[in-house]
Amino acid sequence: MKKTSRTVTANDNSPNHETDGLCKGVNYPNNDFVSSNKSTANNSENLIRNMVVEASNKTSLKNRSLKISVILCITAISLGLVSIFGEMSTEIKAFSALTVLWAGLWTSYVAADHNQWRLSEIAIVIALGGLMSVIMIGSNYLGLNLTLVDAIILMGLLSVIMGYIVKSRIAILTSICATLLWAMMSFMGLEPINNSAILFPLLIGLQVFTSSRISSKLAITLAVITGYCGLVGFLVTTWIYNLIPLTFASSLLFIIGIAHHRAGKAAEDIEISGNKIHIYFGWVVAITSAVIFQYFWLNETVAASNTTLIGQTGLNLWKIAVSLSILIIFISGIIRFKHTQITLAGIFLLTFFSGLMPMMMWFPTWHETLVANIPGINSIPAFGIVIGAAIVAASISFSLNGIRQESVIMLFLGLPFLGVEGFLLITPNLMSLDHSIIFFVALLTTFAVGGVIAGNNLTSQTPAPRFVHNYS
Repeated sequence: MKKTSRTVTANDNSPNHETDGLCKGVNYPNNDFVSSNKSTANNSENLIRNMVVEASNKTSLKNRSLKISVILCITAISLGLVSIFGEMSTEIKAFSALTVLWAGLWTSYVAADHNQWRLSEIAIVIALGGLMSVIMIGSNYLGLNLTLVDAIILMGLLSVIMGYIVKSRIAILTSICATLLWAMMSFMGLEPINNSAILFPLLIGLQVFTSSRISSKLAITLAVITGYCGLVGFLVTTWIYNLIPLTFASSLLFIIGIAHHRAGKAAEDIEISGNKIHIYFGWVVAITSAVIFQYFWLNETVAASNTTLIGQTGLNLWKIAVSLSILIIFISGIIRFKHTQITLAGIFLLTFFSGLMPMMMWFPTWHETLVANIPGINSIPAFGIVIGAAIVAASISFSLNGIRQESVIMLFLGLPFLGVEGFLLITPNLMSLDHSIIFFVALLTTFAVGGVIAGNNLTSQTPAPRFVHNYS
């Protein structure tokens, strides 16, 4: 006879609950409880299966909608090409161009919803093509007769606006390419420079702003390069046609480069994307222009060869550009002062000394009057030596800043200018006691002014955000 035993436990809900002899004290759940658990598990499996099926159906529908959008976009492009090359009526061409515009925008939206970003960007370009077609067809219908350059300018403007709206990098790059093409056509003589040239800095500014908004360093870099290519091309063209002396051109480039550099430093303090690009480009343009300007003040023969006279219109435009650049330097200083990166006195000192070089052209007699009170000193090469000392001090400071920030590129951009100054200043006709005194006094003065300007930056207990390190 089989021996059984019954163990009563705290979980024993039945008076007849039994266990076998091998498992005394362990209570197995009853059959109803097991059935309930199995039913719950089955329900969970069915729920998960239904969710997977539903998600698959949604994905299938989304993929289908993307395919339909692409097909419709290709169809719209085909109809547009047929209407153009088939010499159809203006109304049909306009309708086809509008179809391409909206098909491109819709396809871009659907592709972005599917995380197909390359397809979305391609669709944006297609939409831009449709928009330009609408404008050109409408202008011809209204008898406006837009030229090729007008169309390129419109492409640049509309592309950057669309890039801002839909946050598209390729739209901004399209705008940059159009702007560069326009600058090349204008400054190579293929298209005369006219009043529309005032749109060039506006376009560059919009491109840089929009590129910073979407944090695209490539677009920022290309926009800055395009801007400087256009500016240098414009100045070289006007110099070739004897409309502006090189001294005026180099001093203008210098103050613009300084303004760009200081604006980049202010952007670094408030953590705007792409600030390093502005700092580096501004530095290179400013110091290179300063070296060119210095060259005219080191040699009387070179200075005498600079016989080009600037017209009243060119002089007025030059003064406006210089004034705006000085204003940008001052505003950038105020922004940096709020972040304890410059002293209050440093704002005025930096603005004053940055404007000295253009002021030598703006008021061409003050420096001659200053030197006339010092016996045995001529303005040439004295001012060239002073400028050289300032360049040496700035290059040393920039390089030391690169060491402090562990930036190889800052060393690469700072040290070569020391070699350039050595080549220009260490020459037999400049090796004299008077010239050496001028150089070292100017060098020490520049370092002293730099120390006053950066006073808060050296002593502040609350460094700017870019210097706050996380040691966790």
